[in-house]
Amino acid sequence: DKDVLPHKPSGWKWRMKVEEMCSKKAAVAPAVISVPSDHEARPSVQLSMDHRRELLLESGALPLMVSMAGDEGLPDEIKVAVLQALISVASGTDMCKRAMLKLGLMGPILDCLSHQHIAQAQAVQLVGEMMLGNEARTAELLHLGVMALLVSVLRRGDFESQHMGGPRAPGEKEVEQQSCADNLAQLRVASHMAVVLLEAAAAQTLGMLAENSAARRAKIIEAGALGGLMHIIKQADPDGRGIQSKSMACVAIDVLISSSSVLLEDMLEMGLMPHLLDLLQWSKGHAKGHAMHVLEGGLVRFSRAGASGGVCILSNLGLTEQQKETCVKQDVLSKLNTLMSLGSEKDRGVAMRVSLAVLEKSSTSSTVRVNQQRVTKAVEDGMLEAAFKVISGAWEDPETMELGLRLVNKLVASVEEHKDHFVKMEGVELLVSLGRSEDTTVESLEEVTLVMFHISNGSEARKDTLMNFGAIEVLLKVVETGSDTVKGWAATTLSNIAYGSEARKEKIESLDGIGVLVGLMDSGQGDAKFRAVSAINNLASGSEKRKAQIMDADVLAALIACLSQGNEVTRERAVSAISNLCLGSDMRKDTFMHTRILGPVMT
Repeated sequence: DKDVLPHKPSGWKWRMKVEEMCSKKAAVAPAVISVPSDHEARPSVQLSMDHRRELLLESGALPLMVSMAGDEGLPDEIKVAVLQALISVASGTDMCKRAMLKLGLMGPILDCLSHQHIAQAQAVQLVGEMMLGNEARTAELLHLGVMALLVSVLRRGDFESQHMGGPRAPGEKEVEQQSCADNLAQLRVASHMAVVLLEAAAAQTLGMLAENSAARRAKIIEAGALGGLMHIIKQADPDGRGIQSKSMACVAIDVLISSSSVLLEDMLEMGLMPHLLDLLQWSKGHAKGHAMHVLEGGLVRFSRAGASGGVCILSNLGLTEQQKETCVKQDVLSKLNTLMSLGSEKDRGVAMRVSLAVLEKSSTSSTVRVNQQRVTKAVEDGMLEAAFKVISGAWEDPETMELGLRLVNKLVASVEEHKDHFVKMEGVELLVSLGRSEDTTVESLEEVTLVMFHISNGSEARKDTLMNFGAIEVLLKVVETGSDTVKGWAATTLSNIAYGSEARKEKIESLDGIGVLVGLMDSGQGDAKFRAVSAINNLASGSEKRKAQIMDADVLAALIACLSQGNEVTRERAVSAISNLCLGSDMRKDTFMHTRILGPVMT
């Protein structure tokens, strides 16, 4: 009774008194309740929570609490404590929730939701608890208009100004005393925290409503929840006090976008991606985890193609080309670079996955798998340096290593300036170190080979750099031990390195590269066989000594097999290799004439 409690006891004292009543199986309290003073110890009650709730129902205290919830004259802090106690009761058995509904609880709760009351956050939490676990009760509460009230809570950006008294009247004197300024600052913090708790409760309840019901998701969207959820995520939060509401907003967004590409489009237009990346970079705990789940689960969907050498393919269920362009316009690429450079291990993984998704073309019909304009923008923003830093620090993290190498592949695949830039960053030295390491996984070694292939395609200076830092040894190792797909890429890279330079051909020869490549010609399948023949063709041009070594490597049998069993391009490259070997030596010509090779050549 507030009339006999003029000192407005704090909420914990009320809860303590209820526990004391329950422990004694007391009947409803008399007119005057003795509230313990601040120095009195809280009693120790050894009862389970379910037992306490049952005793509370038996004692008849629940009608009193429901009545207090509807009392408009009750002081704010007492009403907050009452609603908090009702939340504890509602979190128990279904019997407790049914009893509260029969007592007419929803009337005062809906009234609290409709008006900007300090206990609104507790009212929202109570609604969530009441709906949890019972579809019929949820439908009943939704019929009362709960959803519209929850959405309106998300969209009320003027809560703080109203509770702070709004702007000062013109001519009002400034408060100069430091004590008053401190009190004002504390009041602003308290008001801000009330808003955060309210938004968090509303977002959490809407997320719960959206689960497992397409119809409810549609109604939530129709009611305008998207704007409110995005408002929460976009809000500046320099002191980190708003992290709880942002976390719950991420949960609700994750549920909503998981089933609607149209909704995903709308939220990306609103700026979802950059704000999620900001949240991922600066937040901690649950908020970081929820933001990460939205980015990985809702926006990026990958599938591994087993025979593609580990190339990551973006599913059509992921971002569309238009969505990716929207991300670029919102400066997402620079945020991804920052996250890769400064974020945690998990942050870097998410940043690289999202980067790959943005750089990839959504359509898989084109032979060019990346959008060159987006790649150029990414490199200009520093993504190549960020990926290099990730790879350099990921020796004990195979998954991160593979993602970093895959990203470098996308960035250097087609542009000469990007390849040169990577070489200047000492990228070749890093690749060779990875290729030589026994700890490098098969998947990462495939990516190393592909990066070397891109670098070898073009500039003579880059080919010399590959040779000088030991890339040829690594590539020959891959030809001997890798999968058929990656063996073929390694052979092509050796072919590129050999082309145009006697010194580089001699280096391959000195490392027994001829024997390794002839072996691949003989045993390789499909594309790998063609790429090995191409490398032998390049090595067969030039030095007589090298041609003799190729002949000594039992190349004739391998060439006959290529001419008889290979596809058109493989046969063409085999004929070219025979031509190069015949030049300059009657003895080699005679050797070819006395084998079964003339018939296939004529064919």
